[in-house]
Amino acid sequence: MKHKIIINDTVLYLPEEHRLCPLRARGKETVLNVPASRCLQLMLQRPGEVISQSDFFNEVWQKNGQYVTANTLYQNISLVRKGLREAGLSQNIIRTIPKVGVFFSGTVEIQQEESANIIVQQSNKPEPLPAEKPQAEMPPPKRTGLNLKKLLRYGLYAAFSIAMLLLLASNQSQSVRFFNSHNKVANINQCSVYIDRNDLQTNVAGYKEYLTVNNVVCNPDEFVYITNIPANHSTLVLFCDTTATGDLRCSSRFKIDNKHDPRASLKPADIR
Repeated sequence: MKHKIIINDTVLYLPEEHRLCPLRARGKETVLNVPASRCLQLMLQRPGEVISQSDFFNEVWQKNGQYVTANTLYQNISLVRKGLREAGLSQNIIRTIPKVGVFFSGTVEIQQEESANIIVQQSNKPEPLPAEKPQAEMPPPKRTGLNLKKLLRYGLYAAFSIAMLLLLASNQSQSVRFFNSHNKVANINQCSVYIDRNDLQTNVAGYKEYLTVNNVVCNPDEFVYITNIPANHSTLVLFCDTTATGDLRCSSRFKIDNKHDPRASLKPADIR
């Protein structure tokens, strides 16, 4: 019997058809390509777990006689994010950990076809009952058992996710802690650009245009980290990479004077 999967109580995923369907008023139906759908299936099988690049390569492509680059993998992960977003899921439940893999933090509920069909109908306008069919013939819904079953399943998933996060946190490297506390805001000339997610003063749009206009380019495996220095009204543009032990190695190459338009000029950093 076909299985259908509910993600975060918001999106219905049909693996055989590679379709994402909204369960609420917001969103539209989306069809994933086959590799992106296989990536999503692997994440749904291992919620709360960091899935390595090699696992994705093996399960999605190599088992089917195909070999691809990491760029192809993350393009398909982006397609999954876009598909979930278009289907009405606003939460960010898929996080990329550079050079490590992908972490899926959403809730997953697997249902058989009949149960899934009932949920899809509830998300649309209910159809009136035929006049000739007495109301007494409709069996009363067994909500109590279903709700208890769902509550138990969500509780188990939540406990598993928390346990995995605590395990990861107890052995986190500098790079993992960094990517857990910073957001990627742009990709400019193959440079991934990050800011502290709590730094609400960062002029993201201005700095994106600023870096693009000044043609900032990263070396292989580098990324850009933008951080404010309130004491002297300036912003540092750091170029970082990850060491073999998972630590971060950063150097400051440019400084932006925030007293003026942050897109006006690019200054070499004078940091000793």
